Amino acid sequence: MEPRSDSGTLREAYVLGSGSSSNAYLFKTSEATILVDNGFSYRELTRRLALARSLPRQIDYLLLTHSHGDHCKGVPLLVNRHSPLCCATEQTFSALSLSVPEYCPVEAGGVYQWSGVGVTTFALSHDTPGAVGFSLNFGGFRCVIITDTGVVSPSMAAEAEGADILFLESNYCPDLLASGPYPPAVKQRISGSGGHLSNMDAARFLNLLLERRPPKRVFLCHLSAKNNHPHLVADTMKAMLTGALDVTVCPRDAFVPVSVP
Repeated sequence: MEPRSDSGTLREAYVLGSGSSSNAYLFKTSEATILVDNGFSYRELTRRLALARSLPRQIDYLLLTHSHGDHCKGVPLLVNRHSPLCCATEQTFSALSLSVPEYCPVEAGGVYQWSGVGVTTFALSHDTPGAVGFSLNFGGFRCVIITDTGVVSPSMAAEAEGADILFLESNYCPDLLASGPYPPAVKQRISGSGGHLSNMDAARFLNLLLERRPPKRVFLCHLSAKNNHPHLVADTMKAMLTGALDVTVCPRDAFVPVSVP
């Protein structure tokens, strides 16, 4: 593990909201404020940032995982008003048709550093080109975000192993999805390799990490509105996990503060 550095030390972290409609994560150091995704309207983002004692104009870096609306529908207005440095793949920018004054292209497998924060990207298995997850290294304290992927990969496991905080998708309950109102094609898309992780998929991935080097804390995110419920996620983890883990289930759309050292 790398030594801690004051310039990149994580001061505060928040799940501003996560679920099938809107997603955003906030990280603050003494030098920078980093927002990962913005699926909220400008007004709603402002309201949620206020809960974290922040303002939209204070966002220095905007990292985008992929172009779907629940992660990016609030990006154009935020960028036009405040010009944070946007960091995303060329495919994501192309899909969003963004015109930004400050843009840093990234690609899967890349390693970057902004204001003392090390950032590693890895490919997601999702049905939009150029989707990436992020591993944020705050002077040796690592936060990893893995959502919107139909399958997990060795590169995801490598980043998640030993993470201080892992934000992991637990999107749907297979029984609810199968019996729910979605058309067959949508059900296939959600459960397919380019869709999302089920509660059982998330538990299996955590069990893999338990066999290696487990994360210190896990926040289960991106719960579906129609095909999941926090108690189903918790029940699945209780039934399937093969070892002890500090797990928090993030209710859909909830503002969740994340304690950091």
